[in-house]
Amino acid sequence: GSASAMAELIRANIRALYDNVRLIYPLADTDRLVYDTFVAASRQLDSVPVVDTDLWLLGVARRRLLRDHGEHWFEDNSRSVVDLLRNQAAGMADWHVWQETVRTIAAIERMAVADREVLRLVTCVDGLDGRGLALVLGVPTDSADARIERAVGEFRREFDAGTDGRPAGGTT
Repeated sequence: GSASAMAELIRANIRALYDNVRLIYPLADTDRLVYDTFVAASRQLDSVPVVDTDLWLLGVARRRLLRDHGEHWFEDNSRSVVDLLRNQAAGMADWHVWQETVRTIAAIERMAVADREVLRLVTCVDGLDGRGLALVLGVPTDSADARIERAVGEFRREFDAGTDGRPAGGTT
């Protein structure tokens, strides 16, 4: 029945969803968002894909964040991610690793918010490709492929441009 299908959906996906939300959207109330995501999924059990269910659930969670908080929330989340990276860099002992990390942070700060999110998704979600990103963002696969290409290209350009190691002002 639907109760057993829901129990299996939760059992099979709760850890991945929890970890992905915590990594990608650190400003989110992770417990609440995961709960709300499974409640939403319970209302559309017939739509849950058999393959890449974890990515579909992450997309449900993302749409919930968008609905509840709006686009501006993603800008705040993006700044929070940069702050977390900066705090991690502050504790690094190896100067060369620290320098590359600061250069990476500066490149990320100069990227558009939407591209930062795509970059974070493809680097944090194991094996995420255009098809998977399409599920998360709710866009066609061609659009997701183009977004990955744009985000990775923008990061490379910004990383290559940042030679002094000082963060520049971010773009939104």
